[in-house]
Amino acid sequence: MQRKTPLLHGYHDAELRLAAGHTGVSAYAWLSSSTAALSGPSSIPSTSVLAAINGGTATVCNGTVSNGGVTSVASAACGNVTDAAGSTHAIFNVTNPPAGSGNGTSTVLLSMNSLGNLTPGSFAGVINFEATAY
Repeated sequence: MQRKTPLLHGYHDAELRLAAGHTGVSAYAWLSSSTAALSGPSSIPSTSVLAAINGGTATVCNGTVSNGGVTSVASAACGNVTDAAGSTHAIFNVTNPPAGSGNGTSTVLLSMNSLGNLTPGSFAGVINFEATAY
């Protein structure tokens, strides 16, 4: 599953139906660029964007995920949940879910800091969500 939503509005909801041989699911979020997470009259880098996953502490979106078929933009991954492979940049991870189907929801609250003197204007960016079974 891959879903793109506008920056500053992050919500990931996945119905889990694992095929035989899979034992869990991890979900990831990353910005479309590490140097221009938001673009407009000037660029805002991913290091100025923070993500709080499910009400947790906000962390900078500067990770890289290359795990289980998911490859994020280098230095632009958001998240602080550890997945089955030990990556600490997931937004959701469930191991050995109950048989049948289930649901997983993660709320991603994005904020910004260290913006300096920005040129006034409109800014836009993309956050990507992807879930993978392992």
